[in-house]
Amino acid sequence: MSIEALAAIERTEKGYKVRKAGFVPAVIYGKTVPSKSIQLQANDVHRLIRTKGNTGIISLSLNGQVYT
Repeated sequence: MSIEALAAIERTEKGYKVRKAGFVPAVIYGKTVPSKSIQLQANDVHRLIRTKGNTGIISLSLNGQVYT
């Protein structure tokens, strides 16, 4: 099983504005990770879902940090 990598961008706008610009809004959160609002390129997300399916492990890179 390969882990797919996506580049994330931190966002400050609301989700509907992000979607209009061609991005997918998302949130990174966890026990040891502070909550961060991010956006992903819609084409990259659609390609990932088409090739890997709805379930799988992905790796996000945001500001030099990698999140699994």
